[in-house]
Amino acid sequence: MMPGPMHLAVIGVGGHAKVVAATARAAGFAIGRVVDDDPDRWGQALHGATVDGPTSRVLEDPEALAVLAIGDGRVRARLAAMARCRFARIVHPSAIVDPSVTLGDGTVVFAGAVIQPDSRIGRHAILNTGASVDHDCVVGDFVHIGPGARLAGGVTVGEGALLGIGSAVVPGRTVGAWTRVGAGAVVVGDLPPDVVAVGVPARVR
Repeated sequence: MMPGPMHLAVIGVGGHAKVVAATARAAGFAIGRVVDDDPDRWGQALHGATVDGPTSRVLEDPEALAVLAIGDGRVRARLAAMARCRFARIVHPSAIVDPSVTLGDGTVVFAGAVIQPDSRIGRHAILNTGASVDHDCVVGDFVHIGPGARLAGGVTVGEGALLGIGSAVVPGRTVGAWTRVGAGAVVVGDLPPDVVAVGVPARVR
């Protein structure tokens, strides 16, 4: 008898959660529960599940398998720090992830994303729709690589950094922790931690 799909708890209810839940279903998970800390969202539906809460009901359950479906990296970091549950790695079946790649717990790889050989992706990272990470990149925990963003080979992205839609980083550069790179920006030099960089070439604002 074949085992059934793994039941997954989705933490979060926003637009990002819709895509995370759809990615999980495409990857063979069953959405067993959706939780949020906002009581105004309780009773809503997401992919056939009724939203309830608070999130602690899942986060404090060591038997639960969950995903943090929240776009804000600092919120993901805060919730992950208090969690006792297990976190799933979720890869859309249309994504291409080389077998040599390592993915941290809680990381989600969306449809059409590509991760090339010997790259290392941290915990609770988001590789959004159509993003690409070339060979030998190091992507930290809680990073968000936005839709269509491109990392060339040997790029390092620090914890919690956000690369906006369609941005690009040339080979061998470093994006500092919690730095935000604007949509369409092109990073041609190293960026320090905790700044905002925009434009072509990207400059600290």
